Amino acid sequence: MDVNVRAELLIARSRAEVAAFASDPANDSRWIGGIKEVRVMTPPPFGTGTRVERVAYFRKKRVDYVLEVVELTGTSRTC
Repeated sequence: MDVNVRAELLIARSRAEVAAFASDPANDSRWIGGIKEVRVMTPPPFGTGTRVERVAYFRKKRVDYVLEVVELTGTSRTC
């Protein structure tokens, strides 16, 4: 049996504001479920080459991983 789920949320902000929020690692635990710790491993600004170490929990198991930005398009944001 196939199960398809679609969730939508209207965010009353501009795309630029949403992108700025979502690309700031300090906000990771606020919008990504299970994220408990975040550490930026590279100097600012946020962009291609940025590495972020994350500690998450999934089904009560700890998951450590590093997110690396390999391509970033459509923004001039810095942090």
